Amino acid sequence: METITYTRTAGAELTPEELSMLEYAEKFEPVYDEDSPKLTRKQLLEFRPVNFTSMEKRAFSMRKNSFA
Repeated sequence: METITYTRTAGAELTPEELSMLEYAEKFEPVYDEDSPKLTRKQLLEFRPVNFTSMEKRAFSMRKNSFA
């Protein structure tokens, strides 16, 4: 299976080609395996939002401390 990756500009309209690709992709079911198992309802409820600010602070602190 081919993986397609590209970057979009925020707020830009979808091109006809992009719309076509999305419509094509909608026809497929997700593929689950041992690396990507289907999650139970309980597992899905355990997800929490990521706090990017605290992640950036931790990363900055680790970089700062690695040069000390």
